[in-house]
Amino acid sequence: MALIEEGQKVLILRYGKKKDCIDKHIEVIKENGYCWFGKIGIIPSAKAIKAIQDEDAPKIVLYSQGKGFVADVTEISYEKPQEGYPAYYQTELFDELVFPKSYYKLTSIEPLDGNELDKLRIVSSGNRVLDTLNRSMSSFFFAECGKTRPMPVIKKKTTQPKKKEIDINNCAYREDGMCGHKGFVNYKYECERPSSCRGQKR
Repeated sequence: MALIEEGQKVLILRYGKKKDCIDKHIEVIKENGYCWFGKIGIIPSAKAIKAIQDEDAPKIVLYSQGKGFVADVTEISYEKPQEGYPAYYQTELFDELVFPKSYYKLTSIEPLDGNELDKLRIVSSGNRVLDTLNRSMSSFFFAECGKTRPMPVIKKKTTQPKKKEIDINNCAYREDGMCGHKGFVNYKYECERPSSCRGQKR
């Protein structure tokens, strides 16, 4: 069975509601050794495509209505292939002028059980793929196996020690019994009653 390795990046592609979609692609693989899978809609970013192709064993995940399949992919193209795709592509897509924007050359397709699917995380957010698939209608996702985004470190607020107040009969400006408040009327005069002074600072 084609497994997704720890840390491996994969593309998750949603496919349509055609019941025998996967079976038809598997039939072509058995006949030719490969099958092109066409994806209608937005093309994944060049960065995501490169990340997939740079893996030792590039893989994509096909997902629809709660079921997942993992597939080995040897080539990704943006041109309609001449052959090597299920017969229904011609009648249900090409003849109806519906053309996929990206094609994936698959050499194997295997069921991906729920435990394996649950190991996948969205690269950009670290969220579980299963949670994201249930909330989002996006046609594809860039994911990684077994990785999660590190939680941000929340620094605890340090409380500053409370400043000790000066006794009511004293003043911060008082120096050796003299007023040290520059510009104040009693500056450099003896400070006799700080508690009754309007300029007192404690």
